[in-house]
Amino acid sequence: MRFSRRVTGGSGQRARSGRKTGGLLCLLSLAALSASLEAQTPAGTQIAGSAQATYQDLNGGSYTVTSNTVTVTVGQAAGVDIEPPRTGLFNPGSTAVFQHTLANIGNDVDSLTVSAASFAGWPARVYRDVNSDGLLDAGDSQLSQAVTLTAGQAIDILVAVDI
Repeated sequence: MRFSRRVTGGSGQRARSGRKTGGLLCLLSLAALSASLEAQTPAGTQIAGSAQATYQDLNGGSYTVTSNTVTVTVGQAAGVDIEPPRTGLFNPGSTAVFQHTLANIGNDVDSLTVSAASFAGWPARVYRDVNSDGLLDAGDSQLSQAVTLTAGQAIDILVAVDI
């Protein structure tokens, strides 16, 4: 806020104008939609917000101003998690099977390509654990294409390594 005031007094003084900031009490409040902390805001969601300021001048006048409303659109944030990391000791000639959970921790549908590699160069394959029992069964299918998961969706997978 800008205003002028005239100063009177002894000789040589003159009128001044300038910015007066002392004495203004400014209270701000933000009015916006808030997203839940438990889940990510889905991609494409629009969030609108504005600010409001209330202040008082030195003469006791009270004023409130509101900003323009601003709308933002939430973009897609990709995220994937594989739990837990696994290691183990196995006999030569055996097949080690490790169960994992593959989860889409992003905020939209994602297609994920999953593959496995052994540090020793042993053959490794990835299967979808259809019945979630942690065992490589006849009904478990090898993943040869991308897996499509919705936001928050998780599946069980098996990594088989020939020792």
